[in-house]
Amino acid sequence: MDELASILQNARKEFNISLEHISEKTKIQKKLLQELENGNYDAFAGETYIKGAIRAYAKEVGVDPDKAVDIYNQWKQPESKDDLTDKPQKTVSEEMERNIKKLKVNKKKTKTAEVKYFNTAVYVIIFTVLFLLLFGGMLLFLGNGLAIIDDNNNDVEEKVPEVVEELPDSEKEIEDEEEEVEEEELEEEVEDVEKPDLELVDSDELETTWDFKSEEDMELYLIFDGDCWTNILADDEELYSETFNRGDKVDVVAEERIRIRLGDPRQVSMFLNEIEIENLDERSRPHNYIFERIENGS
Repeated sequence: MDELASILQNARKEFNISLEHISEKTKIQKKLLQELENGNYDAFAGETYIKGAIRAYAKEVGVDPDKAVDIYNQWKQPESKDDLTDKPQKTVSEEMERNIKKLKVNKKKTKTAEVKYFNTAVYVIIFTVLFLLLFGGMLLFLGNGLAIIDDNNNDVEEKVPEVVEELPDSEKEIEDEEEEVEEEELEEEVEDVEKPDLELVDSDELETTWDFKSEEDMELYLIFDGDCWTNILADDEELYSETFNRGDKVDVVAEERIRIRLGDPRQVSMFLNEIEIENLDERSRPHNYIFERIENGS
């Protein structure tokens, strides 16, 4: 086993990292990682793959990837004896071992920080639970206090006697007569108001026509219970030609004539001046509805 393979394998074992873990992180096959630990570089397709595997492996076990490649290059192309005397080959590996020791220290510091963070989290949770318990107790106390006050108010109301002022018989009779007169006048006013009249003129499979007898303008109100294509003309002016959806509402006002075509009348509720147009749900095919206003007496 060469120096690089020994350094990488020792670093992996030092931090208790499995080859499966490194393979999952680096996407390098486990058997190639084993060959790398054994110093069998011929298992790789070329220099690019070897150095890429060395860098990836070294990074996962806390070894400087550049230093690891330097050791490989020294092994691949050894220097002259004079150079080796001036620059011992162990210099790079010793520096890498110092890096591994630093990494251990950093891991210990990380564990200490994790413990501190865990303790802080525990304190926050305990404080939150205590706050919620205190807040819930205050709400319960206030609720009981309000209930007691309400009960006391009810008791007071029950104890207060009801005072009924009885009017003399003569005053009662006068009030009764005035009420009767007001009711009669109201009935007469209602009778004088001419109610709008909606009369069915003609109806077939394609079209239904009504005469609307009223002095008022026509106001048609539609409520859509589902999707329905609709075309609406008011006094021969096209207002809508689109598909309405469930929940949509449309209000149309016209003086003389309203023509509406519904793709699916079953999806629509329709009212003309607050008079509901019935039997829409009996038609499943497109249908035309025409409303023409005629003045009373015409």
